[in-house]
Amino acid sequence: MTHPVPVNAVLDDAAITTLRRTLAAGLNEQQFGLFVEYCRRTGLDPFQHQIHAYERGGRLIMQVGIDGLRLIAARTGELEGFVGPQWAGDDGQWRDVWLSDKPPAAARVGVWRRGFREPVWGVAHYTEFVQRREGRPTAIWQAMPANQLAKCAEAAALRRAFPAESAGLYVPEEGGAMDRVDEAVAERKQGFSSRPRIREEVIEVDRATGEVVDVPPPARDSHSADEAPKPRPAQQEVPGWIGEAVKYAKDQGFPPAVFETLLGRPASKKALMDWAAGRENPLAELKAFIDRLVEEDENGATGELPLE
Repeated sequence: MTHPVPVNAVLDDAAITTLRRTLAAGLNEQQFGLFVEYCRRTGLDPFQHQIHAYERGGRLIMQVGIDGLRLIAARTGELEGFVGPQWAGDDGQWRDVWLSDKPPAAARVGVWRRGFREPVWGVAHYTEFVQRREGRPTAIWQAMPANQLAKCAEAAALRRAFPAESAGLYVPEEGGAMDRVDEAVAERKQGFSSRPRIREEVIEVDRATGEVVDVPPPARDSHSADEAPKPRPAQQEVPGWIGEAVKYAKDQGFPPAVFETLLGRPASKKALMDWAAGRENPLAELKAFIDRLVEEDENGATGELPLE
């Protein structure tokens, strides 16, 4: 039987107002409403940094720490323990301890749920989950690849064992897999856009002879884009708030690349301008984002964020 959500995890009107103005300032109204529902459904407290949301590649991502997923599973009263983590190298042999200086090829974690005959396994492959920057693993993945990969495997196992309670929730360590998905989607879109357009053939048949009659292609408009290409638009002016946001991040000890977590793509002037479209005060939202990271850093939670 599922345990009730703790009363202090249910957001009242005052808490929702505070959340909207602070930790969730970067979300639009629809995204914010969805985020609040996730907080209520999971019983995780955004003010204790157990859960937060950000936009990535046009979609909203609900992110929790691995402890958040463990808490959700434990509250059901049906979590009966774990198997592992275990790691394997290129030889495919599972080990309880990873001692090699080389990153493991894979990690797995088993979750025991009451009534299940076998543990539910989550498996994570290094090549699919490693987070990279400029082609190299990020600092934390270089320093602790076994630990990072084990969290990815455990998160997958917990979602499989408790899908009703944890579906759609991801840990920061899984960002590398999201990068692979984004790259695949971009390549697919590029493939579609690069396909040559095929002109529809106009075919007519002479009713008297039954022979095909050639029909000349339609006359081209003298003002068509092919004959008179439109001039390229002037380069869009970079607004001053971008420089202020970058300076604010640097003053707090973060490089400009920190905004990748919020943007869901490599940080650039164009990416920031695209993200800011339709937002009333993008500078305030970016500052609120940095303030949240500073607060998490002070609470020792920076390791849960892919900021390297």
